[in-house]
Amino acid sequence: ILGRGVTAYRHPIVSSAGNVMGHAAEILRRLDYTVTWNGTTQTLSATRDGSRNLAGAREIRLVHNSRTMDIVLPNGNAWIGIQLDEAARVDNGVMLAPARQLLRQAGAGIVDWDADTRTLQAHYYEELDHGIYFLGVQQN
Repeated sequence: ILGRGVTAYRHPIVSSAGNVMGHAAEILRRLDYTVTWNGTTQTLSATRDGSRNLAGAREIRLVHNSRTMDIVLPNGNAWIGIQLDEAARVDNGVMLAPARQLLRQAGAGIVDWDADTRTLQAHYYEELDHGIYFLGVQQN
């Protein structure tokens, strides 16, 4: 479970614009990124070493109140800008960003919204998924 046992973790929220805004640092850490925070520029930077996460961007950068997420693709060295559905923002000391877009750029294979539980489900193929699943008539 994303954020389990993490101090100051914020569950994703649905913004007034209808976007699922997630705790960017914990989403990226969960997908094997090393995250740093620059409080002066209010910039979150994430890098990966590539040992497990081969699908996601090599680097990701989010800036408070910016609708652009800068990334370096897995096979490239140049920064490119990805337009976000909503600006990343710092709220109570936590950088929130549109979680679906962040998860896709970071290498999550499938990203789905579960209306019953009001949670964002992300499947990361670099990690073995295991557990007991109960399937119902609503296909969840």
